[in-house]
Amino acid sequence: MNGFFSAIVNYFRGVERLGPGLRLFFAVSGTILWTGIWLTGFGVVHWVLYIPPISFTFAVITRICPGKILSEMTVKSLATLFPPKPNEA
Repeated sequence: MNGFFSAIVNYFRGVERLGPGLRLFFAVSGTILWTGIWLTGFGVVHWVLYIPPISFTFAVITRICPGKILSEMTVKSLATLFPPKPNEA
């Protein structure tokens, strides 16, 4: 179990951290989403709508953006399927 946690820590050491501008954006956006969920009712809202405010709150607290990590992983995996075209002279 110790090797698993050390692998996670080593992975996040290399992750680019969010700057203050993006953290403020995520804080404001997350607050608006949490307010909307609260006004609608926590029991009424579908569970999928909890994903963005949870990830925004996580990004503000830890300075690590899960959406950015997932999009980079997706782009890297799609790059193997669609290699760049050679430059035409």
